[in-house]
Amino acid sequence: MFPLVSRRTDELKQSACERCHHRGSSHRVEPMDCAAERNSMKYYMPETLRRQLDGRVKLTCLYCANPVGSTEHVLPAAFGCFRNAPMLPDRLCSNCNNNRLGVLDEQLARCGVEGFFRKYYGVVGRKEHDSVNPFMRGSAGGKRIEARTFDRVAGREVSVEIGRGQATQLCAISFIEKESRKVLHDIPLNPKMTPEELRAAYDRCQITTPCDVALASHPHEREWIEPLIQQAWPNATFSEGTLMSNVIERPVLKFQVTERYHRAFAKLGFHYFLSQFSRFTGREGCFADIRQFIAEDIDDSQGRASTERKTPLLSTIANGLTPPDGWRAHVIAAEIRPGGCVAHVQMFITCDWKSPIRTIVLARSEAFTSLEAAGHLFLYHSDEKEDGYAGEAKALPVMPI
Repeated sequence: MFPLVSRRTDELKQSACERCHHRGSSHRVEPMDCAAERNSMKYYMPETLRRQLDGRVKLTCLYCANPVGSTEHVLPAAFGCFRNAPMLPDRLCSNCNNNRLGVLDEQLARCGVEGFFRKYYGVVGRKEHDSVNPFMRGSAGGKRIEARTFDRVAGREVSVEIGRGQATQLCAISFIEKESRKVLHDIPLNPKMTPEELRAAYDRCQITTPCDVALASHPHEREWIEPLIQQAWPNATFSEGTLMSNVIERPVLKFQVTERYHRAFAKLGFHYFLSQFSRFTGREGCFADIRQFIAEDIDDSQGRASTERKTPLLSTIANGLTPPDGWRAHVIAAEIRPGGCVAHVQMFITCDWKSPIRTIVLARSEAFTSLEAAGHLFLYHSDEKEDGYAGEAKALPVMPI
């Protein structure tokens, strides 16, 4: 259940009707002095008629002057395809959807805590997109996810990668300070890496203190690792390897994101709002600020996507209950309130993770006078269900709080 406030507007309708005086076969509406009553007399164009007119008018993208030409996944496809998921048609051009704003989805899906859970649970996005290991490299300006734990056999910290519930040591070169035995830098290695890329990664580390160098790899990976390192450093030699500990203690995770990460939440919330309240096109002047924030690399000084909601979105969690084992879901919601509208996004709700609820301020305007709310639960399949979907999206009933 989804506890958001919703209230009927019968009061305003009644007050407007009381001002109508019957004169023969016609009705007359007297002038209204109250701003709330003036707002209550607005009539919205029926959705079917609006879409018919849209077909005759050349609509432009929300974020540029190009004509619309794509359908937007409200929840980025990188998090899986959900049956009955809300979509947003006829708002974006293909370039903004796939490229200009696509980098926001990339950083959200690969660099933040959402990228970790996506890798941990083995969530797969579009098949035509290249698979990126977020522990190996960052995306769209964000850094790679770092996970370190103490290895008792090696007597130092080691880097690990985690996928589908399993942790293994990261294939990487580690630079360890001689005096403190502290790992200063790790350079992840992959079979597609060139010697020039390896040297460039080393130069970016800017190591100035004496270090020992350690290589972590599986035996079968030495076939491509040794030639790679020797081409980068011809004088490099390799000692006999030793097995690391087979017990990995709880790692410490480090995430480094940019403003694109926060803009991704703003885009997600804004597009969900438009998908649920179809009387808004998104081109209204009250949404100019959120559109600019989503489209441009500007800071979030107004806190559009940095507010964290404390009240749970799901009534079961609000009542102190915990989701069952294996239960994984996202919740996206939107509210219209007197004076403005907001959206809420909560990613990867599980039985053992209290994921934050991000609240995005979409608009502030006195034109918003009603109380309305909508929400969807994106629930992953609990088993390997072969229906072509990662899960199912369900509209949530709204409860007052």
